[in-house]
Amino acid sequence: MDYDKIKDLLLSRRLGRALAELAASSGGKFEDEIESIKVTYQYMKDYMLDGTEDSLRSRLYDELLAKAYCLLNKLRVDEGVASGGELFFQRMRTCRALPSLTVPSLVSSLETFGEDFAVQKLLGDASVLDGLCAKRDGERRDLFSLLWISGEWSDDDRGRMDAFFSLAAVPLIDKLLMVSALHLSLMEALDVRKLLTVITLCRSAEPALRARACVVVLLVIHEHDKLLGLFPEACRAFDLLIDEPGCRSELLTALLQLLKTLETGRIDDKFNKEIIPGLFKTQSRLRDRFGSDFIDIESFNERKPEWQLEIEKSGMADKLKEIGELQQEGYDIYLRAFSKMKNFTFFGELSNWFLPFDTTNSEVRKVLAADGGGKTVMDMILGSDTLCNSDKYSFCLMLGAVPQQQRSMLSAPVGELGGMDEGKRDDAARFASEANLYVQDLYRFYTLHPQRSQFTNPFAALETILDVPRIDRVVDTADGVSAVAETMFKRERYPLALRYFNRYFSIVQCDDGQTWQKAAYCAQREGRFDEAVTLYSRADAIVPNNKWILSHIASCLVLGGKTAEALEHYRLLELLDPSDMAASLQVCKCLIRLDECGKALDKLRKMDCLDPGNLQVVRMLGWCLLVTDDRTAALEQYMRLAASSDKLTADDHANTGHALWLNGRGRDAFAHYSVAADIKGLDWLVKTFAADAQILARGGVGRTERDIMVDMVAGVTDKD
Repeated sequence: MDYDKIKDLLLSRRLGRALAELAASSGGKFEDEIESIKVTYQYMKDYMLDGTEDSLRSRLYDELLAKAYCLLNKLRVDEGVASGGELFFQRMRTCRALPSLTVPSLVSSLETFGEDFAVQKLLGDASVLDGLCAKRDGERRDLFSLLWISGEWSDDDRGRMDAFFSLAAVPLIDKLLMVSALHLSLMEALDVRKLLTVITLCRSAEPALRARACVVVLLVIHEHDKLLGLFPEACRAFDLLIDEPGCRSELLTALLQLLKTLETGRIDDKFNKEIIPGLFKTQSRLRDRFGSDFIDIESFNERKPEWQLEIEKSGMADKLKEIGELQQEGYDIYLRAFSKMKNFTFFGELSNWFLPFDTTNSEVRKVLAADGGGKTVMDMILGSDTLCNSDKYSFCLMLGAVPQQQRSMLSAPVGELGGMDEGKRDDAARFASEANLYVQDLYRFYTLHPQRSQFTNPFAALETILDVPRIDRVVDTADGVSAVAETMFKRERYPLALRYFNRYFSIVQCDDGQTWQKAAYCAQREGRFDEAVTLYSRADAIVPNNKWILSHIASCLVLGGKTAEALEHYRLLELLDPSDMAASLQVCKCLIRLDECGKALDKLRKMDCLDPGNLQVVRMLGWCLLVTDDRTAALEQYMRLAASSDKLTADDHANTGHALWLNGRGRDAFAHYSVAADIKGLDWLVKTFAADAQILARGGVGRTERDIMVDMVAGVTDKD
């Protein structure tokens, strides 16, 4: 069966063709269900052709498409169980071979674990506790599997799981894990009742449960957006969720956490290609100079002043500061560090990738020895919000391979923890933290799991999540739009940032000059110079005579071909700060572009007197003198340039060649032209000759002479 083909037909609303393909692929299975849809559809077509009015026709057509989609998934599962090699179907065959394995029995057992564990802990029999935890771990795994592989739910199935999530005796960890099971199941196939259950959890009293549910809802809606329209009940439920300000706010928080994963690859590359190699180089220099073997990255500011100075000179201080800021903002900076620690047998079980960190887990219990009371370094690490659950398990299991003697420092008491106590954090902070860490757990699963290719990776196309109208509604407030714009701007996602800045301006009367500047900068970076000028002008109206704004307006005007207008802005910059040499240079450049080299010369001579070592001034003087046919003076300037710099550009050599040739020094000119061609190529030199033909012609250098010079330079280039 070609699953994707039939699904695409349904998404294209080609019901008749989809039913034909289903019937042909089913091999007689589900024949009654397919025929029932066909009969209903035939009646619908007949009524339409007869001109019968039917206000419910559209709704009924969607229902038939939805039924066909559900049948398609049943057929896919039926075929997969028979012969599919994917992990999903392997697990399904295993569960079906154990009919005694049921959701009610597993829920009942998990419900009693807390009480049983407390009793056995009082009795103090470690072996009994270990057995109890191992049994519970297996039941968790089995319930996760049953939910993951479950087909289309009935109303009873949904009621049973809604009751499970409301049971006070079931540990929160188990509830969180089962939300992830529903996530995997929903990514396999959209099931409206499962989705409704997860949407309901977005209103839970427990922040961690709300956080995980909100992330799942957003990813599932992004994945199945086109299909969701066939299930109005789910659409209404999500719309009602958004209509509640508190829920909308938390969905926005979860959405922003998801958007931050767009930067994970870039952050990982920065660590791998810049930070770590840079630190190795810096540490090597410090070791040579100060006899130190190691720098504590986390607290390098507390080291000796000369150490800090050395790091700052290397440029690493800024990079470390940036990484620290990224961590504070909730970006994932540890992917590289822990990506190699996912080969423990613990991660061979699928559900463990989503399991909240649990000290009663049987694998963890083997590692965590009693510390004699009080908090230890290990407790600080495993109890912090710095690492996601997956990385905490990696860290803990890694310690299991370290000899106890070497782990002693991690088991040393440290007194009171300096971090924020869970009970002292407000509800919003707990939600944001849980959403952030769960997104990181998901990202690791979808990018590091050995069989990740068998799963639909929601992060692969995450950059389109805001293109989904239902999800975009989450952002549809001034605060929401601003938050997305600022997040995208900070991470240099300029097209998306500009889109949301403009949307923000359409919602509110913005009088914040900084916001207009950011939007203008986005437009500038996207090459939308006219739009950038308009936005910068709005900022200028709020913050008049700001040098940064004026210079960027002028730059955009130049790039947009409006040199005369740019000149006005550069002259204003000169008035604001007569010592601004950069503005004066830009005035001269504009004058040159406007063919007013005489005016530029007067200004450049004054600038040269004030700053005789400025090579930019020398270059521009030489060019203006060439253009005005003052050949001798032009050559003097280019000789000054050659004497002052050993890094002449191709343009410098070409212009020096012009000046030499026009002063009768053709052989010297040939040498400079050859160097220019070596730097930028012979084609570039040919184009330069063509562009400067008028200047050369005034000195008697015509096309024939230029052609001969090019031929001579080409001979040298060919020989080289």
